Parts: sequence; C-alpha cells; structure tokens
Amino acid sequence: TPRSPFARWITRYYRRPGRRPWSAGENLLWAENSLDAEQALRLWLNSPSHRRILIGAQWRELAVGVMHAESAGGVFGGRTVVIAAAEFGAR
Repeated sequence: TPRSPFARWITRYYRRPGRRPWSAGENLLWAENSLDAEQALRLWLNSPSHRRILIGAQWRELAVGVMHAESAGGVFGGRTVVIAAAEFGAR
C-alpha cells in the first residue's frame, strides 16, 4: 500500500525521475537464536504472500541481508534473534 513503511521507503530511494516504471517487493523474517538459509527459504515458501513475492518472474534485482541481535528490544522483547530481509526489484 502507498502508506506502508516499506512503500514510503522504497519510493524515496528507488524512484528516479525520467526512468521507466519499476516494481519492488520485500520478504522479512525473524527467528529466535538461529536461522539458516534452508530454514528461511522453507518459511518464506510456506507463506502464500511471501511465496508470491519470492517466485515472481518479474524480478531482476535481489539483495539479501541477515543480522544477529542479542537482547533485541522493541517487539523482540529482549530475545536473541536473527532477522532476514530479501529485497526484490525490477526496472
């Protein structure tokens, strides 16, 4: 949606005046303590909305980032977590 945090962020940094249309997608995931690539892929594929983004034939660009946070605050409640993000783009 145009008002989501992701939409506000991506339109600020991805849009370039005078360029052809573009599309972007994002898959986020977090797990307590540990997460490997196979687990992340399985979790994303088992989620219909994440799967739709992951297997989209339109994507031409991909970036993946993973971080480990000990005593993570906010919604993580002080837990040790691994956070993964997959960013998809097409211009």
